[in-house]
Amino acid sequence: MMSPLPDAQVNEALRLRAILQMTKAGLALLAGREPDVPIPHGEAISSLEYLAQIRGTIFTTTEGVPMVSGVATLDVAIYMPVIVRHILPIKQLRLANGTAVSGNFDLGIYDSDAEGLPRTRLVSTGSTTQSGTGDIQLVDISTISLAAGLYYLASAIDNATAQTLRILVAISTAFTSADIIHSLDGVFEEAGAFPLPTTATPVQLTSIRAAPLMYAGRHQF
Repeated sequence: MMSPLPDAQVNEALRLRAILQMTKAGLALLAGREPDVPIPHGEAISSLEYLAQIRGTIFTTTEGVPMVSGVATLDVAIYMPVIVRHILPIKQLRLANGTAVSGNFDLGIYDSDAEGLPRTRLVSTGSTTQSGTGDIQLVDISTISLAAGLYYLASAIDNATAQTLRILVAISTAFTSADIIHSLDGVFEEAGAFPLPTTATPVQLTSIRAAPLMYAGRHQF
């Protein structure tokens, strides 16, 4: 019977295995393939992540404080930027419902154009009945794989009664008259956009918006 390996040798073997896995993942990404190494089961991207990165925090006295509120304007799509840092399969879109549910919502993912604006819809839930107060509503979609890059999580709701967990987003600004239209925090809107359009026509925010908290991920959590 073989004697067990000393702890030092076991730890070294585990370290080398981890290095090998990271190397394989890096080579796969360079080749444009999804790494064949484990990815956390519940991995997801959130509509708040980018705001947290550019602000340093999402919690300020006037903006970024999660809240439950009604929809300010129905049929207005809100485009929230997200950064994907490695190949990520998406199988579900999720909406954080508030204390009242009503009507229908549409959630989607858009790619970005050369100027970094939301452009083409890659996937969406389509018009979906909101259900489950105070719950994360999960909607299965056809699986897509996102490469590293800038994307937008989009949401639109067809009524002014539905509530979701939301974050206030500041009114937009153009940095110079010659510059492209920008929104503070990189968030855009589009009126008359329920259900979500195939091609986005984003404009700067026309007022402070309450953007729904939503997720895109691989599995239920």
